[in-house]
Amino acid sequence: MVSICETRNGGDHWAVYCDRSLHPAINIRQPNSLSMVVLGEEHHFFINDQFVWHGKIPRLSHSRIDVGIVTGGKLPVQCRFREFNVLVPPKK
Repeated sequence: MVSICETRNGGDHWAVYCDRSLHPAINIRQPNSLSMVVLGEEHHFFINDQFVWHGKIPRLSHSRIDVGIVTGGKLPVQCRFREFNVLVPPKK
């Protein structure tokens, strides 16, 4: 499932923008890619090149970005990140 959340001050303040939404773009027990396009407050999220969510997040573009993998029950999680890039357009 896909969730998009924002936390601040070590988790003291938080907001949920997309809460545990099932999406067929997620490959179970296979590699997945996550992409975001951020233009000001507009955020577009993609999993395996498929659009999964769009919305305004006022603070995320000015704070750190964390990626978390969570499963329910007693399923083990193995997460490896490759080719992690943050691309910022040059100032004109």
